[in-house]
Amino acid sequence: MVSQSCMEGFPKENNREHEKSVSVALDQKKIEIAMWGRHIDAIAQELIKIFAIVDHIKKQGVTNKEQVKEIAADLYSELDVDIFNYNIIFTQKVIDQISNANEVADITLSFNGYPIVVRKGSTIESVVQEWEEKGINSPEAIAQRNEAEAAVNQQVGQEQGKLNSMFKDLQSLDFSNTEAVIDWLYEYNTHYINGADTHDDAVKEIFKAKGHSTEKNDSIDFMLGEVLQDKQRMAEVIIGYMLANGGLFLRNDAVKNAIENWKKL
Repeated sequence: MVSQSCMEGFPKENNREHEKSVSVALDQKKIEIAMWGRHIDAIAQELIKIFAIVDHIKKQGVTNKEQVKEIAADLYSELDVDIFNYNIIFTQKVIDQISNANEVADITLSFNGYPIVVRKGSTIESVVQEWEEKGINSPEAIAQRNEAEAAVNQQVGQEQGKLNSMFKDLQSLDFSNTEAVIDWLYEYNTHYINGADTHDDAVKEIFKAKGHSTEKNDSIDFMLGEVLQDKQRMAEVIIGYMLANGGLFLRNDAVKNAIENWKKL
């Protein structure tokens, strides 16, 4: 309890304020940047130090806001709090809360979308465990991950079926029809997805046996073919580029546009 002498001079409504225990929520917006790239263990360690500062101030019965600031600043340096700048933790709002409360029950902060809570007796291990139980290991989070995993598996299964069907069609593809070959290879790559077997080596071997190489993918060679109106030369580059890059070329429309221009010749 705060001594009577420490409370002298406060109006009655402020005296009632000192009878409560509060939870101090730190300013998320100001702290967010400081947490980038940090591990939960390091964040927990810093918050434990900050709580120790707040707890010390309350044990001393200090209610004067200027004194709270002074003590907090001194202890901040002594405890070597280095992730969070003093000014982004001890805002005027936090100073007011500390000054007006009889006891600070805990301090809280959101990390990766889940609350970190530090209270008296907290250890790094206990803080991390509670954070995980409320967050990434909560029943809701586990259910969401399972649902997402099921959706991904379903999508992979669908794309795998299309890849298998198209790979089977490749065995009878007419390689003398260059446009059909390009269309097949482009469509085949649209079904690439992590987790699916793209039969990549087998596809390249079949194309190699038909005279198509992954090494023939020079964009300069393509532009030269375009200038010379050499459609076959352009086709070799388009095919070689798709073979060499798999589904990666779909990240932009360069190949799609090249195919459209090639078909117009």
